[in-house]
Amino acid sequence: MPRIATINQREITENGTIQIRIAKQVVDAGEVISSLWHRCSVVPGEDVESVITNVDNHLTQMGYGPVVDWSGVRALVASEHTQKVIQVYQDAQTATQAARNAELGL
Repeated sequence: MPRIATINQREITENGTIQIRIAKQVVDAGEVISSLWHRCSVVPGEDVESVITNVDNHLTQMGYGPVVDWSGVRALVASEHTQKVIQVYQDAQTATQAARNAELGL
């Protein structure tokens, strides 16, 4: 029975992270007989192609093969992860790390 992986949902969080839900399905005679979820995310400034490669490799190891079509995710990253969004995200990460370091007395 074929095992396939397809993008089921894409969501943009408040900080610009794009969360992706992938349906891992077992199909018999065109009917889905099992469906499980696999999730990943792309943060602003992260290399989407590296994420795709890593996820596809993981899914292949699990026997589902690569995702059928990543084009929607690529388009969403290209449109949403602008330089401004990336800078705001990186500034927030820097501020969070500085606050943690101050709390720990580092």
